[in-house]
Amino acid sequence: MCSRSFGREVHRYPELREAVLTYISRAAEKLRGEESVAAAVQVFIQTNPFKDVPQYSRSVTVALTSASDDTLSLARAAVHGLQAIYKPGFAYKKAGTKLTGLSPKATRQINLFDDVEMLSRRDRLNTALDGVNLRFGRDTLRLAGAGVSRGWRMQRQRLSPAYTTDWQSLPVVR
Repeated sequence: MCSRSFGREVHRYPELREAVLTYISRAAEKLRGEESVAAAVQVFIQTNPFKDVPQYSRSVTVALTSASDDTLSLARAAVHGLQAIYKPGFAYKKAGTKLTGLSPKATRQINLFDDVEMLSRRDRLNTALDGVNLRFGRDTLRLAGAGVSRGWRMQRQRLSPAYTTDWQSLPVVR
């Protein structure tokens, strides 16, 4: 699962779509790291429940024709789900994606109509994508639909230092 509250309310579909594509890309990366595939993608959106404004919260699960760990296939399903649940006129505060029906990639059963060569190319593409992002930092390469400016991102001014997990965050004593 990958979800976050937005740094500011999101009113427009393109921004919501950027967020969902960012989250599904991250979830797909985690999925490949665990050498697993997912059979379905769940997408959810919600307004701020702590504000006295009209509320809206929906989720939808989109089944895949065959289990996959491919970012492009999962992104296509996530966008299809978002289109089904999005309603204009609301101030959205949170969105997220969840991968369900997880199974080991080694036991994946492909669909009769799947193009095996295309699956092999997508595996190589995702391996390259993960390799570049691992070497040069997260989101070095990302889906074009995930946006560039991403003004909706979570605010991180008060982020706690990661003393226990990041050597660069350790205080230096002189």
